[in-house]
Amino acid sequence: HKNKQMPKLVELTRRLHTAARMLEHPPLFRLMRAGGSPRLFLDMNQPWVHALNIRTILDIGANRGQFALTMEALFPQARIIAFEPLPELFAALSRHAQTEPRFQAIRCGLGDSNGELSFNKLALDASSSFLKPNAVLKAAAPDITASEEVTAPVRRLDDVMAEHDIDDALFIKLDVQGFEDRVIRGGEATFRRAA
Repeated sequence: HKNKQMPKLVELTRRLHTAARMLEHPPLFRLMRAGGSPRLFLDMNQPWVHALNIRTILDIGANRGQFALTMEALFPQARIIAFEPLPELFAALSRHAQTEPRFQAIRCGLGDSNGELSFNKLALDASSSFLKPNAVLKAAAPDITASEEVTAPVRRLDDVMAEHDIDDALFIKLDVQGFEDRVIRGGEATFRRAA
């Protein structure tokens, strides 16, 4: 019985710790209201991270922009390029890009080819992927794996980056639900530039 309650206690402790840190740093409340992650900000706000002097951030698999918004607060001078293939999620990123000149949203998924692919839009949009949900995920979470297939543009990261002038000291976040190997194959030169 105690073992079952331990994860809940750990999560409660983490939340209380984050709340206490937010009280120490009121700007974190603004970040949370904007859609960013105060916990991620606190985890990443480390001297060794700032020493990287990050100038460009690629958010691959941006979803609603939680990571990008957090990094925007952490690296106020950096340019951020967020990639998202789902139109409704891209729309929110695009609205933010209209008010923040150093933020750019690109509506596409990334892979090892250019064109279009079927994209599995799941009920839990953060789990959506070019890959179909496997039997293990379907059995574990049938309510979030209900999906519809949509057609999404896909590009090679190296081809996209050839169209943009980006500064090195590059930070890449990659969260594409199992499609990472294809993104890396289509962006080997870009990944070699990452700090």
